[in-house]
Amino acid sequence: LGLQFDGLEQTIGEQIDSMISGFAGVRLMAVAGDTPTLDRLSHYLRSVIACEVLQQTAREVSEVGFLEQPDLLLLDLDSAGDEGMRTIAAGLAWEPPVPVVVLSREESLRQKAEDAGGAAAFDNPPPFKQLRQRVLEVLARPAAQPRVADG
Repeated sequence: LGLQFDGLEQTIGEQIDSMISGFAGVRLMAVAGDTPTLDRLSHYLRSVIACEVLQQTAREVSEVGFLEQPDLLLLDLDSAGDEGMRTIAAGLAWEPPVPVVVLSREESLRQKAEDAGGAAAFDNPPPFKQLRQRVLEVLARPAAQPRVADG
């Protein structure tokens, strides 16, 4: 598949070529309180969007931070316990901030997560179509643009 732009200045065309050739893909992170939930979230993320999925427990994030900066976090707040809210804060502390999409069965936790800066909150388990649409919307925001490979 090819794409051609007519009437662009050469410098703009070169910038577009540079961005496309350096694109390193979308990297999403699943964060939960336990391994079975992490595996479920990772599978869910891969079905929502073609991406690389990283995994960390909320405790790991709380104790050592993120091992790598993702483009978006999907957080199971039900299994994450108190570390879940610290995970949201850790995501927002990155430069640029990492958007966090939260899953919880409890409306009060979803609201607390959104008040803390979460990009979106869904009932757990989330409706697939709504989650997919919201993840794509969040990734399209300028502050959440996927990383470009170094070099």
